[in-house]
Amino acid sequence: MRIVTVGGDARIVYAAECFAAEGHAVSLLCPAIPSPLPTADTADGAELILLPMPLTRDGVTVTTAKGRGIPLRELSALDCVLLAGGGASPFDASLPYYNYAADPTLVAENARLTALGTLDAWGTLGEEVAVLCVGYGYVGAALARAARDHGYRVYVAARRREVRERAEQDGFCSLAINELPPCELPLFVCNSVPAPIHTADFFKRLPKYSRYYELASPPGGICPETDHGVIPIHALPGIPGKYAPREAGRIIYTSVKSFLSARGFL
Repeated sequence: MRIVTVGGDARIVYAAECFAAEGHAVSLLCPAIPSPLPTADTADGAELILLPMPLTRDGVTVTTAKGRGIPLRELSALDCVLLAGGGASPFDASLPYYNYAADPTLVAENARLTALGTLDAWGTLGEEVAVLCVGYGYVGAALARAARDHGYRVYVAARRREVRERAEQDGFCSLAINELPPCELPLFVCNSVPAPIHTADFFKRLPKYSRYYELASPPGGICPETDHGVIPIHALPGIPGKYAPREAGRIIYTSVKSFLSARGFL
């Protein structure tokens, strides 16, 4: 199969190399990192186009690391299978399209890498801290478990009662979404809720030396124009692609290959 990858970060390059190792003819259009695979100037002639995660940031062009905008409408004119990491298809309805970011196995594996990458971003700590995981979806739950396994005192804040109950069943102390834990330790607040929920009042109530880690996709968890005072904000988008890009690329490859095989494309 003739495969062209378009844009993205190192994950897409490593996923492409997995396909090439199986004997497919693979080329890279606007790759993020150097690779032994050949590069392409266009996606013309491709039977399959592997697109990045996220597919687009502006709704018009494909996400690339090189600054070159590749219009989505150009890809829509091609006769091929399109695979992208996120959202409904922006392409012609007649084109086969697969959102690999919706694959439950990929979501769970990405959450695991996000949790490990977040712990790595904390660095070596010289003092005791507590962890407040805001949100308890795939990422929040994976981070809560990983932090507990590393010896941290972990609390979980969530909007819905049933989610808080699930966190409690998993052994965590649960809190309302803007509630703070009953402890005086500095807090590492790790938000995985992609909705503005934290205001200046929340930041004012945080203990001294606390930090805020934004793991959610835009708009993130901080309300617009919020004064976060002296609390540092650490934005950690796309952790799997930065913390473990080769493993994350293989996860994408496995998801895409499973989809293609199940539908007779491979």
